[in-house]
Amino acid sequence: ATGTAGANGIAFDRQGNLFISGGASGIVYRVGASGGVAQPAVQIEKHTRTLPDGKTQQATVANGLAFDAKGLLHIADTSRGAIWTVAIGPDSKGGKPSLLAQNPLLEGADGLAFDRSGKLWVAVNERNALVTVSPDGQVQEIAKNDSRGPLEFPAAIVFIGDTAYIANYDTPRRDN
Repeated sequence: ATGTAGANGIAFDRQGNLFISGGASGIVYRVGASGGVAQPAVQIEKHTRTLPDGKTQQATVANGLAFDAKGLLHIADTSRGAIWTVAIGPDSKGGKPSLLAQNPLLEGADGLAFDRSGKLWVAVNERNALVTVSPDGQVQEIAKNDSRGPLEFPAAIVFIGDTAYIANYDTPRRDN
């Protein structure tokens, strides 16, 4: 895939199309199963917030991506602490994004994954936490710690069977 400015998260749909989040641009790109130049498929409105330190700016609005069992694309909005959903049409373009959840527990939402039961899990980097989001938008904290781990700026989550694997930046961060 080429032409994906700010490439961050990836997810494949059932047809083998690759979707790539564009970070601060808010664009989610799509590349066909045979590869090539990316085309914009979804747009999340840009947004910037100031982090609790009072000086760091967070503008990543299209981060982690995951498709649910019905083919609905879920997008982590790190800046807003939100999860968006969008239906992808037969032309592989998304409709208007719909806000599934926005919650302080999601501030720093990054990697997304669905477990075998269909529950959405979110690696929340700014809070050193893992949370779940139900289909009706209810957010529940599952695990959290200070900056001494084991969750240290968790960025990605993948399920193999019933086991979750979490990628951490393992970088010193403030305790949130």
